[in-house]
Amino acid sequence: KEGEDFRVLIDDSSLRKQTEKEVEEMANPNATVDENAEETEEKSAIELAKIEKQNEKLARQKEYSSLAWHRFSKTSLLETTAQPPFVEYIPLIDGFAVPPTQEQWKARAANIELRADSDGLYKISRGQMTKIRSGYYFSPITTPNGRWAVVTKYAGEGDGDGDNYAGSLVRVNLLTNKEFKIKIESDYETLEPVAFIPALNKVLIFSSYGESEEEMGNREGSFFLVDPETGIAQAVKGDAHPLLQQTFRPLQTVTASPDEFWTALPDRSLNVTEFGIYNTKTLTFKPLMKLPQIIFDSMAMWIDEKENKIYFVYDGQLLALPLKK
Repeated sequence: KEGEDFRVLIDDSSLRKQTEKEVEEMANPNATVDENAEETEEKSAIELAKIEKQNEKLARQKEYSSLAWHRFSKTSLLETTAQPPFVEYIPLIDGFAVPPTQEQWKARAANIELRADSDGLYKISRGQMTKIRSGYYFSPITTPNGRWAVVTKYAGEGDGDGDNYAGSLVRVNLLTNKEFKIKIESDYETLEPVAFIPALNKVLIFSSYGESEEEMGNREGSFFLVDPETGIAQAVKGDAHPLLQQTFRPLQTVTASPDEFWTALPDRSLNVTEFGIYNTKTLTFKPLMKLPQIIFDSMAMWIDEKENKIYFVYDGQLLALPLKK
């Protein structure tokens, strides 16, 4: 919401069911490939990989096909409209072989953009995409000056230089494309870059057990800060959980306070959401109010400071509360 420009993302449930059925039917490409023929085994493997990638791309497009942005006025949904430029809930579709993700904003800086998949790490510049590293990469984050990237690298075929990292963290010099392993001692097996924190000039790293049914902001793990220039890592002193919520957009900045952000911290065990301000310089949270019997996070709310209102979505409903600072 910016002034009178109020936009709401709507998911058509009936269209969603239809889309899920179509995606499920696309999930098994094996029937179209003769994998039992010895003479064509290698060819079949290549064809299978191509089919899987094509189906993955189609399924990804269909995943968001039931979603649409609408303008909103007081109590009524209005016409459909474009996605807000700073919100990428629906990833853009372009002509590049490696599609963008919901969190693509984390990988853009200084007129470049990074993308990653199981085959490599790619740089997009001046409308051209170039593979800069081979291997299985995930969740790249760039520094604002475009000089460094911090990214997860999984074990695979390697990149020809003898390095083979099992789910570890690396930094890549985007001027030379050289790669350096980041050494972090953690009790957890997965290391994932979360965000670049301008106030600290560091990249936040989350170490966990990997994928979980729990929401990202509630997952068990530990945090580290990495200096992208040196690779030096240190354990976080403070609470970095609010930054785990950042997915399709960053946390909303508090006006005139570039290091402070509006934040909602849900606690499902107590069935309560705590609302307040998070400071990325001190990594501290200042609570302003508690909302019992209601659960939502920072991605499901928007603050209008001029109106002194908190808008949020709970259980499929758009609600509002007075903002008390």
